[in-house]
Amino acid sequence: MTTFAKTTQALLGEIVKKCTVCQRCARDCLVLATYAPRPKDFFDAILHGEKVDPIAVFSCSQCRHCTLICPLALAIPEAFLVMRRELVEKNNGQPPLRQLGSVKVHQYLSCHPLFTVVQKGVKK
Repeated sequence: MTTFAKTTQALLGEIVKKCTVCQRCARDCLVLATYAPRPKDFFDAILHGEKVDPIAVFSCSQCRHCTLICPLALAIPEAFLVMRRELVEKNNGQPPLRQLGSVKVHQYLSCHPLFTVVQKGVKK
């Protein structure tokens, strides 16, 4: 059982309340088609205490395509993002999936001075 903060629950509740189950988002998104073909049911189950699969939450690439094609412009990527943050926070600042450890290393190294080049402008 995973419980989320009231603000997260409110965001999930808004999706549950407004979603008409047209499934346009799931037709165009492999993540939704795989883990949440009916976002209303997916988020409702979470609100009712069903255990959250971290793979489902962390698979969303935050491209926002689902929101763009949703007739109601529901904030599905934002819901996944706030759930991610809370899952990491509840796991003492660590990603809840072992597979995500490489992402943390990538983020560290991609900003490391050794791999960052600053090119100065040309003087005229």
